Amino acid sequence: FQFAFTKPLQDLHIKENESAVFECEVNKKNLPVDWFINEVKVEPSSKHQVLMEGVKHQMSINMTKPDDAGEVKAVFRKAVSIAKLTVEREFIL
Repeated sequence: FQFAFTKPLQDLHIKENESAVFECEVNKKNLPVDWFINEVKVEPSSKHQVLMEGVKHQMSINMTKPDDAGEVKAVFRKAVSIAKLTVEREFIL
């Protein structure tokens, strides 16, 4: 059986303090996807939520800051999907 992403991650460009929501779909139900931001494994917290529903997987970053930007990676067994997060700084005049 070949583990694969049927819907890969998409790059996101958001404004500071918005939520970044990354979604992907895999070809096998109820198997976990590991999430990484800049090569650091995401642990669920008030900042990072991880959801799994059948073949759908979602990871959200709440109240984003410019230093949250970078590479987001979903790993499903040996399959990997990578997207880029860009966070636009809010300029306060």
